[in-house]
Amino acid sequence: MQRAACVLALLLASSVEAADAGFERPSDPGFRWQWDLENTGQPIRPLSAERGTPDADIDAVEAFAAGHTGQGVLLALIGQGVSLQDSGLEPVLWRNPGEIPGNQRDDDENGLVDDVFGYDFFEHDPDPSFRAGHDRAVAEIAVAPHDGHSVAGIAPGARLMILKIGDSQGRIRVEPLQRALNYAADKGARVIFMPWSSSSASCLDLERIPLHLTFEMISQRALIIGGLPGQWPACDPYVVSVQATGPDDRPKRGPQPDIDFAAPGANGRSEVYTSNAIGEVAGAAALLFAQDPTRSPAQVRELLARSADRVHPGLSPYVEGRSALFGAGRINLARALGTDFDGDGVLDSDDPDADGDGIADVMDPCPLHPGACEPADQGP
Repeated sequence: MQRAACVLALLLASSVEAADAGFERPSDPGFRWQWDLENTGQPIRPLSAERGTPDADIDAVEAFAAGHTGQGVLLALIGQGVSLQDSGLEPVLWRNPGEIPGNQRDDDENGLVDDVFGYDFFEHDPDPSFRAGHDRAVAEIAVAPHDGHSVAGIAPGARLMILKIGDSQGRIRVEPLQRALNYAADKGARVIFMPWSSSSASCLDLERIPLHLTFEMISQRALIIGGLPGQWPACDPYVVSVQATGPDDRPKRGPQPDIDFAAPGANGRSEVYTSNAIGEVAGAAALLFAQDPTRSPAQVRELLARSADRVHPGLSPYVEGRSALFGAGRINLARALGTDFDGDGVLDSDDPDADGDGIADVMDPCPLHPGACEPADQGP
């Protein structure tokens, strides 16, 4: 009976034609655990007994269904570096069109030799690789290709520039960071994300920090995201500050006045970290820039804030639209993009969800069957 009702609901849904036209969820094996993209209450990691809360996600699947990929948008990851050979990110790596690989020449005359995929400004080297997994995990969240191999990125059609400014111990210097920021902006990056923080730089006197003016100037061309809330650079007003949330939408860290909004801090492969939440916002911003390339960074920042879900008001009340824990709320990508998969005039993020599994009926292959949908539940 349940299976028959499921089929009837599918037949009556106005989105059947659109679904048949080719939308498929990502086939990457890790996608089933990616509660950040689609939270149905599934286990939050392989072999984990902990489950998520349905709809405590960014509604990314609705964005995928509407065809949003981030095509044409360049993101710059500034940090410890990412391996260029075996990271699984090779299909999305940016390639400098003005540089010929391996000829030991500065073809584009920017003062850097063989800066093909980015640059290591810490060691003054054209190879920005680093084999450890921190920056790689953040990059995967933002742009991993939907190729059936690993996890699904939020903006698989975007391109990733890698700029290395630190060593294996996490030490970062101002001069490499300054050069990396200018390089990213000059090469056309619309999103710059920095998954690290400095507790030594003071947030009390930002005018005395040399990079404050750089952030101000570059924020006119690119959305800059980075740092732990309450620490530098997140406390700089020209840098987006992100609170990380877990699979139940609860915050990772305490209240801070600089939080813009919140985002999930994991993708089914790790614990909850702010660095991962930075990757979420970077991928989301790429989709918004691709949707309308005329948008300014300030407009994208405001759009993400205005469309956010005001989660857990009981934990931290929203006063004039802002919470000390969540800022404007946890980002909702489908609402920010205005996706309406079935064309009924109601945004997908606000469509009915009969079984309460966090998937709107219009997108749910089994709208009367909560949680993971087995093939047997889809047929008579």
